[in-house]
Amino acid sequence: MSKSMKKAIVDHVAKSLSDQNSAVVVGLMGLKVADAESLRVRLRGEKMRLLFLKNTLGSVAFENVGLKGLGNILSGQSGVVFGGDGAQ
Repeated sequence: MSKSMKKAIVDHVAKSLSDQNSAVVVGLMGLKVADAESLRVRLRGEKMRLLFLKNTLGSVAFENVGLKGLGNILSGQSGVVFGGDGAQ
């Protein structure tokens, strides 16, 4: 993945999180694609989003929005759920 693509992903995640009052980091190990899509659909119905994260990019994005150290809990397949009226 190119540096410009990585930067775009980090910027997108950071912007998405900066508009939120809360977010939850979730482990997604073993989640099948169909189950992940079903979860995303249910979350959208509640005005929430699920972003799958590459751990290193997630760590940088968390740091960029003032959540330094949160990246330390990312392990394996991870994601972040956020939402409410500010979900994009």
